[in-house]
This record gives sequence, C-alpha cells and structure tokens, in this order.
Amino acid sequence: MISWQYHSSQNSPIHRLAQASPATMTITQDSAAPLVAVVGATGKQGSSVVAGLGGSNKPYRVRGFTRDPSKPAAQILAEQGVEVVAVNVAAENADAVREAFRGVDIAFIMTTFWEHYSKEKEIEDGKMLIDAAHAAGAKRIIWSTLRSVEAASGGKYRNVNHFESKYQVAEYGRQKLAGTDVAFVSVEPGAYMQLFTSHNPIMMRKDEDNKVTLFLPISSTFGLGAIDIRDFGKFIAAAIEDPAYAHGGDMVAATEALTPNTIVAALSAATSKNFVFERASNDAYKAFAMSSGFPEHFAEQLVETFVGEEEYVAATRPAYTKISAPLTTFDKFIAGQNLSEAFA
Repeated sequence: MISWQYHSSQNSPIHRLAQASPATMTITQDSAAPLVAVVGATGKQGSSVVAGLGGSNKPYRVRGFTRDPSKPAAQILAEQGVEVVAVNVAAENADAVREAFRGVDIAFIMTTFWEHYSKEKEIEDGKMLIDAAHAAGAKRIIWSTLRSVEAASGGKYRNVNHFESKYQVAEYGRQKLAGTDVAFVSVEPGAYMQLFTSHNPIMMRKDEDNKVTLFLPISSTFGLGAIDIRDFGKFIAAAIEDPAYAHGGDMVAATEALTPNTIVAALSAATSKNFVFERASNDAYKAFAMSSGFPEHFAEQLVETFVGEEEYVAATRPAYTKISAPLTTFDKFIAGQNLSEAFA
C-alpha cells in the first residue's frame, strides 16, 4: 500500500463523525470506559480510527493527538467528545509524547513516511511511540504497519523503504513486548481506494482527449488488496474487541481485491472518460515516475513496490473477514466521488 495524499472533506471520517447522531456515538467521558489514544487523529488513518471507535457498540474514551488543535478538524473531534492533545510525535520529543500517553489503556500509533521520505527517521519515530506508550502504561498497542518486500522476496527487492521501515518497527514491537502483559497488534491497510480516483502521478497518465491510462508494472489480473481508508477504523475496533487478538497478532485491513481491469472498467462506467490499463515494463514505469517529478531512487522504489507486491507479498496476507459493520465496495466508493472534477 502506498499512502498518497488525497482531499475529500465532505466524505472524510471526521465529516462523518460530525454528522453522526449523538444516540449512535459511543465516545464517552465515563471513566469506566477504556481510554484510547489515537496518533494523527485528524489525518486519514487517525480520523478513521476515531470514527470506527465512535461507531462501535462499545463505549470508548478517546484522546486524539494532533500538532495543531486549533484547526477545524481537531475542533470537530473536540465537539464530539474527543480529548484533543497537542503534541509533535517525533523521537526528539519523546518526553512530551510519553506524557501524552499517560493514563491510556490502548494506543493506536502510526507514522507518516511521506513527511520526510526517510526510512531511518520513520523507524526512530515508530520505536519511540512504542516505547512511550509502553512506559505510560498502555496494555494494548496497535501499530499501522506494512509488509517487508525485502524479506518476502528473499532480498531480491531491497529498496521499498516505506514498507521496510514500518515492518522493522513492527518487529521491534513484537520483540520488545513479547512475554509482557501488553498486547501488540500490527494492522496492515490495503491500498487506499482514494489512490485511483484522481490524476495520481504514480499511476494515472492523461493521454489524448478523453483517455486516461492506468500505467503500472503489474499484470492486468493481479488483485491488489484495497480499502476505502474511511473503513480502516472498523478494523482497529476489531483489533481491540475480537478475542482472537487478546494477546496480540497481525491483521490485514482490506475489503476488496482490485485488478487493473476492474479499476478501469469501473472508472469508465462512472465517467465520460475512456480508462484503459497498460502494463508498464520496469524501465518504462521508472521513466514515467521520473517524468512526474520523482527522483530516480524513489522511482526505483516505486517499481519494486508494485513488482514485489505482485510477485511475493500479496499471496502471503489474507484479509481479516470478521467485520460486521458495512464495508465500502469500490463501485460504491467511486459512486460517491466527484470524478468529473477529479479527471477534468
């Protein structure tokens, strides 16, 4: 999964939370309810986690971490009963992060590789979050992770840094907390459906009038595990509530396997554009990524991400299937998007 930026304020988890009826909300101030800390509470994953907890039939207190509690998204969370805490979750700010975790029962933690593009920085920050949550007394730590393409490929693909860094943090958490009374759960999100509904510079090529080419170095029938990121919080709630994860474990959060053929057919049906898929050679895809402004080393990383995913990773990660709440299909997802504007 590649966590790319997208904007959808009206369909965001925070917007859904703001529109929820108080009668359906389970975010509470009752001290008997577990206190869940959510790192990045106003971001894509974090806001989905808050919404997922709010939509559970179990009550939770929620403490949301954000760098800027004055922004509208943070204010909406506060209005819904979330305790909003201002904190910069970086290794150099470890003392403040540990204090922010004080008193929590459960910690959802994540990092954003795309803020710095540094494998080493992400590993440092991720380990710090585990250490801080553990030191503060959390009894369940849930880490948003990705699979190691290097390990899965036996070392053939060594450059997928944004997967490897999260995997190494997960390994650290498993080893550090083994034999303790802290449950460590790693949850791996699928590719965001949001990736496919814009002129994403790593996969969509605008050709002649009315034609858009999905250009990737994978086969047309390869099923890439995908998720509407707004559903991610439902999996985090399951990682808390499912007795199978009482002592920790690994979970894959994906709702549908999307092939390139499926994606272009659905987008063509939903718009006036002609979407087609073209399988790129590794060299052609690298050149395409570089023509979109990415440096050579990162273009190479993208090649290995997609090729390694198809050759080695996808088959080793069945998705969790015990979510009782409705999950969004790709057809339903694109029906709710303004694709005419996105692909203008």
